[in-house]
Amino acid sequence: KARRNMWTRLLPLDSAEQYTALLGVERADVLDKGRYTCQVSDWGYQQCKSLLLDVLTPPQIHLQPMSVTLEKGDNVTVKCTSPNEPHLESNFGYSWTKNNALFKMTPDQEFWEDLYPGGSILRISNVQKSATYSCHVHGSVKSVSQSVRVELLNRSVVPWCEGSPGSP
Repeated sequence: KARRNMWTRLLPLDSAEQYTALLGVERADVLDKGRYTCQVSDWGYQQCKSLLLDVLTPPQIHLQPMSVTLEKGDNVTVKCTSPNEPHLESNFGYSWTKNNALFKMTPDQEFWEDLYPGGSILRISNVQKSATYSCHVHGSVKSVSQSVRVELLNRSVVPWCEGSPGSP
């Protein structure tokens, strides 16, 4: 449940006989981003001071496909994107792991490359074993990850129906 909590406070006179006004934004959201202006009036004189508030957000991850089932020797491509990256000033960094460990990229078997804007693509050729691949997105606020399970079907264990998909 999203709740916006903003408050103002006027502090007592300081030693220079000046007041200080505070504006607080708790649990800032991207919707709080924008220009804030403090307006002061004293004895008929008015002064304004503005500032721009930018709210940094952690990466969001979208994996496609979210799960994969295939046969030994098949190829698969997994796309990892961050839909909120194109709207941000800073770029995210992308990396992949296999079964929670870094893996050596080999162009003829497993490799990944960055996509512009905001993503990475993993290409796996000639899959030999089931594995879990994780896309890690590194942002200035925090890093997040999401995993996809690449599962091999064993025709000798799992009965398969012959024919084209969707046929009885």
